[in-house]
Amino acid sequence: MDLKKRKQEICENIFLVICGLNIAVQYLKNISMFQIVWPEHIFEYLIALLAASLVLKLITTEEYCTGSLVICAAVVVVCYLEWRVNGGPEILYFALFVIGMQEIKSEKIIKSYLLLSILLLGGNVIAAALGKVENLVYYRGDTIRSAFGTVYPTIFASQILYLYMCYIYIKRQKLKCYDFIFGVILGFGIYLLCGARMSSVCMLLFVFGNIVISCYSKMNKKLKISSFIEIAALCSPALCCMGILTMTILFDKQNRILGLINRAISNRLFFGKEGLELYGVTKWGVNFPQYGNGGTTQSAQNYFYIDSAYVSYLLRYGLIFLLLLIVIMLILNYRVCTEKDWVLLWILVIVAFHGVIEDRLLATAANPFLWLLLSDMRIRNKEEEGIRYIEKRKWAFKILKKL
Repeated sequence: MDLKKRKQEICENIFLVICGLNIAVQYLKNISMFQIVWPEHIFEYLIALLAASLVLKLITTEEYCTGSLVICAAVVVVCYLEWRVNGGPEILYFALFVIGMQEIKSEKIIKSYLLLSILLLGGNVIAAALGKVENLVYYRGDTIRSAFGTVYPTIFASQILYLYMCYIYIKRQKLKCYDFIFGVILGFGIYLLCGARMSSVCMLLFVFGNIVISCYSKMNKKLKISSFIEIAALCSPALCCMGILTMTILFDKQNRILGLINRAISNRLFFGKEGLELYGVTKWGVNFPQYGNGGTTQSAQNYFYIDSAYVSYLLRYGLIFLLLLIVIMLILNYRVCTEKDWVLLWILVIVAFHGVIEDRLLATAANPFLWLLLSDMRIRNKEEEGIRYIEKRKWAFKILKKL
């Protein structure tokens, strides 16, 4: 490994460490029930530190392709203008992570996120069990729903879903039966303990899809899927977005079918329609107040919360940002299709589908998969990994000789 590549790897690691620090703080602030008094301007300092590490990484990156530069420019311009209008930290993090993760190996990104999130979520659950943080318990009729130290049961369930998808992505070339059994247990577990229907359904769908992929891959190492399924999977973000927006716009209490769907998804069509009527569709969105049930077991007096990511982003961040987000998701899906990484493609389909009901697409401490847009997603075989390991050892020996 030459000096330039070594410098590049060091800067990558610095960037990932600063990303991890920001993710940890956002987790403790927005997901955990830990009551922490943060120093003044701590979040501004952390974002500034992240931006500085991004600049350092970009300086050491040797090559840039035209397509990546165009995407980076679009992300920077739209996200900056959006941040100036609404000031949402989610937008800044999204832009910095997408740009900064380019050319970093996707397995390295997901593995780093997985290890950090396991530590955060595991520590949170242990703290709740020991009574160090409040374990909120909600009731849906006779059903008990526990949040396990997070601000709401569905938030905890979403964390479990995304962590499991990260785990499967890392192991995708050597999945075993117990990996699928583990997923089924988690799917039923979050339904029984958290009452999180959407995350549970997504978990079971994800397991089923991976079983199909695994079975066909064993029969045919170069798995081929029908062009119709491939196109449907590739277009899943646009289909999911158009589907929920169409149902929300057309929602009427008198319509039996839409009324049934609305009840099945806990009045999400009703609140989405209310939001559209109150705030309308604008270019840059409206930073309106939302009142949900998270963080306390007392029901909100004036409950108004839009859970669907697509409807929420349309209203809060505007039409331009939503279109950019969908285009980014489509480009990411296309890149994955060209790599024939069917497990990652199925993950992205589940992510898009989960966004119909849950607002976790841009959550800094939940969804790391959109950050892979410009990353190195090549599937490496054992021979390539062996060569990389030998290069690392040679570099270590050179350093020892100098010492």
